[in-house]
Amino acid sequence: ENVLELQEARSRALSSNPGLAEMQERYEALTHIAPQVSTLPDPVISLNAMNFPWDSFDVNQEPMTQVQLGISQMIPFPGKLGLREDIALFEAEAALNSVDEMRLNLDMNVAVTWWEIYFLDRSIETVLRNQSLFRQFVQIAQTKYEVGNGLQQDVLLAQLELSKLLDSEIQLKSMREQRVIRLNVLMDVSPDTAIVLPVMMPKFSGTIAKEAMLYQRALETRPLLKQEKAVIDASESRLALAKKE
Repeated sequence: ENVLELQEARSRALSSNPGLAEMQERYEALTHIAPQVSTLPDPVISLNAMNFPWDSFDVNQEPMTQVQLGISQMIPFPGKLGLREDIALFEAEAALNSVDEMRLNLDMNVAVTWWEIYFLDRSIETVLRNQSLFRQFVQIAQTKYEVGNGLQQDVLLAQLELSKLLDSEIQLKSMREQRVIRLNVLMDVSPDTAIVLPVMMPKFSGTIAKEAMLYQRALETRPLLKQEKAVIDASESRLALAKKE
């Protein structure tokens, strides 16, 4: 079976997650709105005819015959087109930041779920090793009890601990199955797809930044904050447009 590395899981999710693709398409659609709302409405050409002789189509047959050709153009109040464009641009910016925010959350959820599966794999290995040890303890306690060198209480205690380990194995495997389904959904593959992780822990380099630096970095780069700022700017432009109305 193929071993799923952490970086591969993250790449799969970011490239194929349908929710992320949907939000990206929504942003692309919003980018086409600003040029539309910032231009003048289409001019209207009109053609009117009064007392027109339909039998001969001769405009000189009746003195009251009139043929009118006209063109009209709506011109919004100064500033309204610019405000509409601003609203559309801010909404597109908010959509773009929402895509970036979802991408970060998706990447985080994939990484967290991957590491949870890795932890559960190591936990199951530990439980299985302990089960093997306690089976030996049970066998030793039974042998001692049978030859009169041990107590039945020791046998029962060893069997009780072994049963607890068997229960732990069932619980851990159930938890792993849930995490596997979650990771498969994030990567947009069949939920029942088997996942095998590496045994060796991935190597990491670098250090964790100080708390103050993390706060500052979040304020400067967090897409969610930029998204909310764009939403506020769009609302302010709507208010200015409403005043001009």
